[in-house]
Amino acid sequence: ISELFYSILLKMLPTLLLLLLLTLTTEAHRAVVFGSTGTVGSEVVQALFRSPFWEEIILVTRRVPNYENTFNTTVLAVPLNDLTDVDHNERLQKEKVDACFIV
Repeated sequence: ISELFYSILLKMLPTLLLLLLLTLTTEAHRAVVFGSTGTVGSEVVQALFRSPFWEEIILVTRRVPNYENTFNTTVLAVPLNDLTDVDHNERLQKEKVDACFIV
């Protein structure tokens, strides 16, 4: 196995451990996803849809995505035209989430 593989694995390890710990509990969770309309972001959202542990997914994006959600997951889109203003968004400040994905 190459050094590149180990380097990538070490960078992904914290995220993988977080996902593992979250899936070990039985209660549903809430996630926020930044960048959900991109190629990688849409795959992350689809993976969250398929997992029974995510009750609600909050999508922070410049445009509202059109996902086919056939799972029992609530999707809340928070459109922001300027992501530099995300710290001052009152709606996001009120949300309590268990995980944040920035892709």
